[in-house]
Amino acid sequence: MLAGETGRSGGARARACTRARTQPPAATAGTTTSRRHPVETNPFVDLHVIYALTIIALAVTLVGERYGLARWWARTALVRALPWLR
Repeated sequence: MLAGETGRSGGARARACTRARTQPPAATAGTTTSRRHPVETNPFVDLHVIYALTIIALAVTLVGERYGLARWWARTALVRALPWLR
């Protein structure tokens, strides 16, 4: 115990300091002050929503025409026979 500390509080403080020093920083990087709710859980915008909006934006802006296989796909015999596949 340090000078001036009495009883259990000194031991609890020492254990807390020891625990903080032994845990690597990466183990506590994704947590908030509450151990029940990690930062990865976002109650407002789920990653599925972000991914869906990204896919919709890519489809609306016809990115496949420029960077993908859309031109090749449109020229295939199957798509010429069934235009709804385009």
